[in-house]
Amino acid sequence: MIRAVLDTNVLVSAFISRHGPSRHIFKAWRKGEFELTTSAPLLRELNRVLHRRHVQEKYHLREADILAYLGLLRIRGTLVAIPALVPRICSDPSDDRLLACAVIAQASYLVTGDKDVLLLDRVGPAQIVTPRAFADQVLGGWQPTLPGIQ
Repeated sequence: MIRAVLDTNVLVSAFISRHGPSRHIFKAWRKGEFELTTSAPLLRELNRVLHRRHVQEKYHLREADILAYLGLLRIRGTLVAIPALVPRICSDPSDDRLLACAVIAQASYLVTGDKDVLLLDRVGPAQIVTPRAFADQVLGGWQPTLPGIQ
């Protein structure tokens, strides 16, 4: 089975947008089409982002929904342990933890919208791709939908 690490920006997008490629990826994971691998530091970062006041206000996020989402990722995702110190590759230390997760997990893909991370193209065995590319290359495509149209 394909193993993928999803960056925080992809998981946030999947949570707040019902119709984009990130949401399509999330639904595919829920159907068992690939294995989602993550780590405690990545989940903590996701928790911090979803709890930012401006994010909660803009997207009308409810605490119960955030907790359920994080719980689902913890329970159904595959968690790998990331060492406290990881090699410095990117200017953002959270990106280094993301890269370490992909390497430790021996992931096939690292899915991100972060332009700095995308410049790397590959880390260990993982090809670094955008959500759209992952949906097209791995999940057989994605077509945009309008809200309310299935």
